[in-house]
Amino acid sequence: MKRKNKKVDLFRNIKYYFTIIIVLLFIFILFKDTEKIKRSPVTIDCENKNYKMAFILVENSTYPSNQSDINKMDILKQRTSETFNLVTNYSASLDTSYPVKVLNMQGNPTVQQITNLFYQTNPDIFDFITIFITYPDSNTQYHLLARNHVKGIGLSIFDASNVYGSNNKLLGINWMKDIDNYYVDPFNLILGVNGILHETSHQWGAFVDYINETGQVSRDLRNPYNIVHWDKKLETRYGLLGGYSWIDNNNGTFTARLYNVSPNGYSNLDLYLLGLIPKEDVGLITLIHSDVNSSVIYPGITIPGVAEIISVQQVINVEGERKFCCVDENCTSPSLQYDLEPGFNFITVPFELTNNDINQVFNTIINDVNRIYYFNNSWKVFRNNLSTPSSLNSIESLSGYIVVMNNQRSLTIRGPINNSSQINSNSGWNLIGINSLSSISIQAALQNLNYTSVWEYNNLLNNYVQLNPLTDNFEPGKAYWIYLNNSGIFNP
Repeated sequence: MKRKNKKVDLFRNIKYYFTIIIVLLFIFILFKDTEKIKRSPVTIDCENKNYKMAFILVENSTYPSNQSDINKMDILKQRTSETFNLVTNYSASLDTSYPVKVLNMQGNPTVQQITNLFYQTNPDIFDFITIFITYPDSNTQYHLLARNHVKGIGLSIFDASNVYGSNNKLLGINWMKDIDNYYVDPFNLILGVNGILHETSHQWGAFVDYINETGQVSRDLRNPYNIVHWDKKLETRYGLLGGYSWIDNNNGTFTARLYNVSPNGYSNLDLYLLGLIPKEDVGLITLIHSDVNSSVIYPGITIPGVAEIISVQQVINVEGERKFCCVDENCTSPSLQYDLEPGFNFITVPFELTNNDINQVFNTIINDVNRIYYFNNSWKVFRNNLSTPSSLNSIESLSGYIVVMNNQRSLTIRGPINNSSQINSNSGWNLIGINSLSSISIQAALQNLNYTSVWEYNNLLNNYVQLNPLTDNFEPGKAYWIYLNNSGIFNP
C-alpha cells in the first residue's frame, strides 16, 4: 500500500514540475517576443464604411403605438438599408437590423432626452439613430450632427456624442416626425426612404464651397435659401442632397429633366465627400449661372444661363483634401481668441458649445467681466454680482452679445461649428454674428433677409459705424446690429 502511494506521489510531482516548465517556457517566449510586439504596426479602422442605424419610436399615453406602426417601421428600415447599399454602389453598407425600440415618454421630450433614455438599455454600437414619434409635431424632419472626424467636407472636427448618451460612437440623429405621415405603398415607400437617407446624408453635406473663375471663394454650389443643400442649378442627377439634372440645349439655355419618383442617389461629388471614391474619380462638376432665382426652378423648366465647369480641386483649395481625422492626428476643435478691451465689446461665439453656461464660457476671465447684454426684442443681462439677479445665463451661436469688461483680457473659446445653424430674426433691430472662422461678405450672409442697414461698434471711436453690404464683411467673433424690415431666418 505504501509503495503504491509513493508511485502516485511521484506521478503528481512529475506532473507538477512539467506544468511549471511549460509556464516558464511560455513566459520566456512572451518576453522574447516583447520587442517584436512593440514594433508591430497597429492597424486602426479609422473610417468605417459599414454603418449601423437604430430606429426608435416614441409614444405617449395619449398617442400609444400599435403593431401597425412597428410593421411600417420594419419595412422602412429594411428598404433604407437596401437602398443605401445600392446608391453607394455597394462600397458602403447600412445595417438596420436592430429591432425597433419603443420608448414611452410623456410631454414633448427633446432629442437628447430620447437618446439618453435609449442608451440606458441598448448598446452603444450605432453610427446613426432615426427617431419617429406617434404624436403630432410641428417641426420638420432634420438631421443632428453628434460627431465629425472628417476633414475637407466643410465641417469642423468635433465630438458631442456624449450629449446624446454615446461614448464617441454616434455620428448623427435623424428626426423623422409622426409615423402616421409615412406610408409603405410602392410610391410613398420610396419617398419615405429618400427622406431617411436625405437626412442621414447631412452627416457629410452639403457644406463645401469652391474657388470660382474669378479666384474668389463662392457659395454658389449651395442653395441660397437652404444653405446645407445643393443649389438647383448644380448638376447632381437629382441627388439626395439636392441639385437637379440638366439638359444643355446648346443655345444658351438649359432644361431641367422631369423628375421620376425613384430612389435618389449620390453625385460623384457626394460620393467623394462620403469617402467612397477618390478625388481623381469625381470628374467635372457643372454649375449653371442664371438670373432665374432658384426658388422658382422646377422640373421641366427651361432657363437661360452659362455653365461653369468646376473641378473637385477647386473645392479642395477651399476646404482642404478630404481626410479622416484619426487617433494619431490633431483632432482638436477649432478655436477663436478674443482680445477684449475695457468697456464695450461686441462679440459672437461661432461654436456649438457643449456647456454654454456664461460662467463656464468666461471662466478664465470671469472676475474681469462686469456685465453681458443680449437683445432679442427686449434686453437680457448677465451681472457678475451674486447679489443682483441676472436674466441672461447662456451663450448661443449666431447671437450677438455686448461684453462689458473691467480690464483688458484675452479669452480663447473652442468648439465645433455647425454650418446648418440658423436663428429666427425679428422685424426691427437684431444683434447677430456669423458661425464661421472666415470673413463672409455682408451681402452673401444676409441675402435671404430684407434689411435696411448694418452697423458695427468701433472701439477706437467709441461709436457706431454704418457698413456697406456691397463692400464690407462680417468678421469672425464680432457682433453687428442689423435692421430688418421683416422677420426672417438668419443662416449665414
